[in-house]
Amino acid sequence: MRRVLSGAFLLLSLLSFGQADFREGYILRGGEATFGSIDYRSLEKSYKSCVFKKDNGEIVEYTPEEIDGYGYVGGQFFSSGLITGFFVEKILEGEVDLYRYKTDFFIEKDNEVHRLEPDVKSYSYPVGGTVKTKKVKSKWIGVVTFLLSDCLDGIYLERNLVLREPRLIKVISKYHECKGSDYVVYEANKPWFAFQYGAQAGINQNTVSFKEHPGYPHLNKEFTTLAPMVGLAFQGLFPRMSERLSVQLEAQFAKAKYFELVIQEVSGSTNYYDTYFEYNTL
Repeated sequence: MRRVLSGAFLLLSLLSFGQADFREGYILRGGEATFGSIDYRSLEKSYKSCVFKKDNGEIVEYTPEEIDGYGYVGGQFFSSGLITGFFVEKILEGEVDLYRYKTDFFIEKDNEVHRLEPDVKSYSYPVGGTVKTKKVKSKWIGVVTFLLSDCLDGIYLERNLVLREPRLIKVISKYHECKGSDYVVYEANKPWFAFQYGAQAGINQNTVSFKEHPGYPHLNKEFTTLAPMVGLAFQGLFPRMSERLSVQLEAQFAKAKYFELVIQEVSGSTNYYDTYFEYNTL
């Protein structure tokens, strides 16, 4: 008896860590930086407070009202004062600053902060007996164009401005390069997407169960065996979005063989069945 089973498994795993994950970092207060370690947490928690470990081991939790900001060495930086009661992530710092709070983006130039509202309006109009729909981008396009037009061409801005973090970083970075001014992109050393793969090997315990049927007296209710397994695992990572978010695709192959002597007493006679079957799983 032979059965072939196939399947594909797509696993979206969001890993959670119950223990603290302290990393080298610093807090800013009154224009001075104090170095120590900062608990690496989810964005939701990072917006609300900073858990800071001093060199003497003392742990203090700071709110946005108590410090000007905090950051990880070579990583994210969070600033206070933009939204009351919350930190916001500073993505790019220079003559023009770019911030993010959840899904909202903010741009700052000459100490003026502008929220980039993503609203898109659409309207329909008749053309030659048909009705066409036109989308009109919200005013954030005009705001950013105005702020950057002292160095960047309006046509370039119209073609490249998209309300997504990578595109905003690209355009604002080009502005600083055009101006010849210094700027910093936090987490610039982290890719947006990373790919990993690896081989798998092991032993599976396989159990096959059968319902009783008078036509198959040679089958036990249950057969169990150990079978080798090999496979490949592919994992996609999103370091700039979250170090704890990944998409994993696995392919495994196992070949199980079952053999058993089945003895059955029927009407005073004894029947012997050598039962053998195998099946593959992928």
